[in-house]
Amino acid sequence: MFKFNKKYLEESQEGGDLGGGDPVAVAPADPAPAAPPAAPAAPAEPQAPAAGDWPDDWRTKLSPDGKHSKTLERFASPNAVLDSYLSLRQKVDSGELKAVSPYPSEGKPEDQSAWRKAHGIPEKAEDYTLKFDDGLVIGDVDKPFVDDFLKVAHDANATPEQVNKLMGWYYGNQEKALEIQAEQDAEYLTQSEDALRTEWGGEFRTNINMIKGLVDTMPANIKDLFISSRLADGTALMNNPDMARWMVHMARTVNPVATVVPGAGANVAGAIDDEITAIEKVMVNDRKAYNSDEKMQARLRELYGARERARK
Repeated sequence: MFKFNKKYLEESQEGGDLGGGDPVAVAPADPAPAAPPAAPAAPAEPQAPAAGDWPDDWRTKLSPDGKHSKTLERFASPNAVLDSYLSLRQKVDSGELKAVSPYPSEGKPEDQSAWRKAHGIPEKAEDYTLKFDDGLVIGDVDKPFVDDFLKVAHDANATPEQVNKLMGWYYGNQEKALEIQAEQDAEYLTQSEDALRTEWGGEFRTNINMIKGLVDTMPANIKDLFISSRLADGTALMNNPDMARWMVHMARTVNPVATVVPGAGANVAGAIDDEITAIEKVMVNDRKAYNSDEKMQARLRELYGARERARK
């Protein structure tokens, strides 16, 4: 067995010089460590087609019947449509936009109350709070009108913002209308005065005072109605020149002595007596001043004559 093995070894090592020594076994080298497997690549983020990648008739494809064509014209591409939808969805999800539901007009009172509460509408018409930027306060005269308006607004489910805006508009226009009316009254009065000054000449002021005196004889409630009256064209009755002419005629007819003390109202006789007393006092206490004042003397004679006519 030894010879066989030696021969086998010699044959297996042919061509090699081992120097006569026993063959040395060589250990195989350690294999290099294998590299770790590469991580799988992340899937590519899907990319929306660019605006130019869509067909030219994409709007027609989205709305074949053309019902939404005008709406789609607002968007440059389907990408913009998607962006608009996502923005709207975000507002709805965040509560910025609320779903619109109709008022349950046929529903139960509690359902109607809940709907109004959800939409910021007060429970009752009188619960509206009116606030005006200029500090306007509703007067007693306007209160019935305002109360009626608030009832109608509440029935229509108007929000407090809408109610305040409408009331602000109404009173703003009322104020403008009054300003315009005042300007028109002043212009019309000037025109009437110019015509009467030309007609009455030096008696213009006397006649105006007689008109005032005649008006002062009216009962207080009638006087207020008369002064504030307007004609069908909106002009003030007191500014009408024909009315002024008639009133002067009436003043001279009813109370002719009123021309002496215009503006005395119903107490013409008392006004005459008072002025006579004042002049007579000057005549007694300062005769020299009275004798040198011809106008005072003429006035006293005029007053004496008016007093006599008033007593008849």
